[in-house]
Amino acid sequence: MMTDETEVIDVEFEEIETEAEHVTESVAVVRREAVAGLIRPVAQPAEVLEAQEDVRKLVEQALKPGRDYDTIPGTSKPTLLKPGSERINAAFGCAPRYRILEKEIDHDRPNEYVKRTWAWHPTERGKKVWTEEPGTSAGLYRYVLLCQLVHRESGVAIGEGVGSCSTMESKYIDRPRDLENTVLKMAKKRAQVDCVLTCGFLIHVPPERLKEAFAAIDGRAQKWVVFAEYYAPKCTELEYRGEDQMLWANDFAGLFMDEYPWWVLSGCGFAYHRDGGMDDLTWFRMMRDSYAEERMRVNP
Repeated sequence: MMTDETEVIDVEFEEIETEAEHVTESVAVVRREAVAGLIRPVAQPAEVLEAQEDVRKLVEQALKPGRDYDTIPGTSKPTLLKPGSERINAAFGCAPRYRILEKEIDHDRPNEYVKRTWAWHPTERGKKVWTEEPGTSAGLYRYVLLCQLVHRESGVAIGEGVGSCSTMESKYIDRPRDLENTVLKMAKKRAQVDCVLTCGFLIHVPPERLKEAFAAIDGRAQKWVVFAEYYAPKCTELEYRGEDQMLWANDFAGLFMDEYPWWVLSGCGFAYHRDGGMDDLTWFRMMRDSYAEERMRVNP
């Protein structure tokens, strides 16, 4: 039986005769080509660069700050907003499709919380401090959604993203029963934005633009980041299909954690090409420490 995840590589129809009814039926036979352990790029370097330039022009000319992207309070870098993701979808002829992966609903769950607020100091003029206010509430609503981008003309799925939202978040914890639909819509929006954001390859980013790429990753990722890279202790240029200035090995994860120290290493390993991987890669999994980030931003 074929599922939604079945990838049809080549389909032919064969006529067969069933034994029970002696009826000839047309049956789809799926043939899958063998895939080697090392896959090759499907586009030439010049085509990749041209496509990236088209995306850059789209961002510069079609997206407006404050409407399509903005800096969220408590962060330092711009974040893509839902209107911006919808404009990008329209530009590329894509439409989102959603599916709930997880949900947790408990109307009577008791919650105890301490709500922290960045407020003016009660006695020292011009100074802001964190204030804490304890409280209780009832109810828990949590949703995790998958967004799949589908090309309208062909119907082909071209990307996926995941978004989550919960009434345990600080801005919702004090009135969860009023916000079940809100967190569902927020999870949907986050999944769409996550799906639309371009997934770039750091190994193809020029060293002088790494900080820009790191800022985009930090500004968008909520909880986890995984780097799979050609590791080297220092930046090393590699030849890429006869081209120069197209591929680098580096300690990308280390540089990222140096730039944003609230990302903490939680795992690492090596993917060997004979074990089903595309290439020999070193991977690093990092988790965002929100409390450390909060302290560092207040007292840099």
